[in-house]
Amino acid sequence: MSAIDQARKTAEGLTYSSGFGNEHSSEAAPGALPHGRNSPQRAPL
Repeated sequence: MSAIDQARKTAEGLTYSSGFGNEHSSEAAPGALPHGRNSPQRAPL
């Protein structure tokens, strides 16, 4: 198995959580997050 095949197989098994560069955001209450920011320094609630 070549290094490329090994890397591809490893990458297929990875899962990613929301974080840097992702578009997912969730909030417990409407308006808890400012639009466009997932983790503000000062939350409004």
